[in-house]
Amino acid sequence: MIIIVMNFVFNNFNNVANSQQVEDFCKSYYTKMSEYGVHEALNLFDKGAICTVDNIIMKTPYELLLSYAKSNVKRIKYESITSTWQTIGDSVLLSSLGKMTPISYNDISCPSLHFSESFIIKPSGTGLLITNYIMKTIN
Repeated sequence: MIIIVMNFVFNNFNNVANSQQVEDFCKSYYTKMSEYGVHEALNLFDKGAICTVDNIIMKTPYELLLSYAKSNVKRIKYESITSTWQTIGDSVLLSSLGKMTPISYNDISCPSLHFSESFIIKPSGTGLLITNYIMKTIN
């Protein structure tokens, strides 16, 4: 069992999302990525979401999945995540910092890295969807 510890700072409550919705989104995203794999988190992305990982731009979440697959990353274990969020117009800007450990398709842990992630998320009929995603590893 993977336990994800997250600290939240909540700002600017309005009609776009409330703190419980954003917290639920974070728990869902990090649980799917940690326990089930990158492919399970794809349903949290809008089909046209722009994804950037370490300055490499991918035009769809599927390209993000392929990028992880080519790097032999099946899932990512997260630790010590701190997230902040604020609403901007009809969107939520969510920023997270923490430590990540990529896990290969052979269930072998790769070296851990510190990371920064930023999400632009918007309400949809079923909850919140990622429309833009940026992840940067920090050495």
